[in-house]
Formats: sequence, C-alpha cells, structure tokens
Amino acid sequence: MSPIDPIPDFIPILGYVDDMVFVPVGVFLARHGIPDDAMADARAEAGNRMEGDGVVGWAIAAVILLCWVAVGLRLRYAVVRFGRHPNAFLPNPPYRNA
Repeated sequence: MSPIDPIPDFIPILGYVDDMVFVPVGVFLARHGIPDDAMADARAEAGNRMEGDGVVGWAIAAVILLCWVAVGLRLRYAVVRFGRHPNAFLPNPPYRNA
C-alpha cells in the first residue's frame, strides 16, 4: 500500500480504480518531465545493451529460475513433511523421541 494512496486498496473497487487513474497519469507526467535528448540517449543505450548482453542475460535468467525451482522444491518438501507429521516443525517432535 502506498503512503500517498488517496483511496486505500482494501476499499472494494474504488481502491483499485484510483490506481488505474493515478498510475498512468504519473507515468505520463514522468515521461514528459524527461528531456527528449536524455530519453533518446537512454533508448540508444538500452538498444546497445540488448544486442551485447544476450548470453549473459539468459545465464542470469537461468540462475534466477533455478533459485525459484529450489525454493519451490523446498516448500513442497516442507508441506509434505508437515502433512505427514503435524508436529514436524517443533524443535523436538514427539514422534522422534520414541
């Protein structure tokens, strides 16, 4: 929730409608506040980076994907373990003392 959100998002419908109005207006104002020569330089630099960093970008994307897969597998393991033994997350689960 934004500290400058005029209508909080937990108010049904109106909370999101104001975001649909204020966000595009903010983007429009920000875009028109940037000088045209600075925007042209930024677009040229972005184009150069897209051409040169293709392999590096894919490698980074693969690492991030592997991290998310590892988190998902760990979560799955925890949920399955907790489902089998409801006290599995206690420091000394009672089923291990037997």
